[in-house]
Amino acid sequence: MNKNNRRDILYKEAFRLFLQKQYEGVSLKDIELASGMTRGAIFYYHKSKLDLFKAVIKHFFINRQNAHTSINHQDISLQSYIDNFVNSVKRQMDTLKKFIGDLSTSNASKSYIILGLKLKEYSDELNEEYLAIRNRNLANWTAVIQHAVDTGEIKKETDVTAMAEIFVTVYLGLSVWDSFNNALDTDHLHYIYNYLYQLISTEE
Repeated sequence: MNKNNRRDILYKEAFRLFLQKQYEGVSLKDIELASGMTRGAIFYYHKSKLDLFKAVIKHFFINRQNAHTSINHQDISLQSYIDNFVNSVKRQMDTLKKFIGDLSTSNASKSYIILGLKLKEYSDELNEEYLAIRNRNLANWTAVIQHAVDTGEIKKETDVTAMAEIFVTVYLGLSVWDSFNNALDTDHLHYIYNYLYQLISTEE
C-alpha cells in the first residue's frame, strides 16, 4: 500500500471518529485501532492529534464547502444556478453518507454541523477559511441574482442583497433543521429555492 493510500485510510477513519465523538472524545488509541496504523505511523503524517484533526477537517469539511463556491456564476441564469447549487449540495451529502458507517445519518449530519460551529475553538485559521467560503458563496449568489435582474429574468425591484442572503440562509437553516430528523433533504431545498424563484420571476 503506497503512502497516499495509507494517508487516505487514516483521514477517512479519523473523520468518522470525529463525527461520532467530536474532537475531545477521540483518543489516539481510537485512531490507531480504526486505521490499523501504529502511533508512529500516524505521527509520520501529523505530529499531534490536533494537527491530524485540522488536516482532516480541511480535507472533508473546508474543501467540500469550498466546492459550492466553484460553481459557475458568470452569465448564468438564476434558475440554472439554483439547479447547479442543489446538485453540488447533493454530491456533498452523498459523500458524507459514504463515511458514516454505523453512525446514523441524523447523528452524522448534526455532528457535521457541530464541527463547523466549533471550528474557531480548534483553529482560527480554519475558521477564517470557512468564513471566507461563506462570504464567497454570498457574493456568488449576489452576482447571479444581479445578472437575473439585469437580463429581466426576475423582477427589477428585487432587493439583490436581501435575496442573496435569503438563498444562503435557507440552505444553512434547512441544514440545521433537517439534521434533527435525518439529514438535509436536497429535494426539499430545491423545492423551496424554486418557490422563491417563482416569487421574483418575471415569467407568468
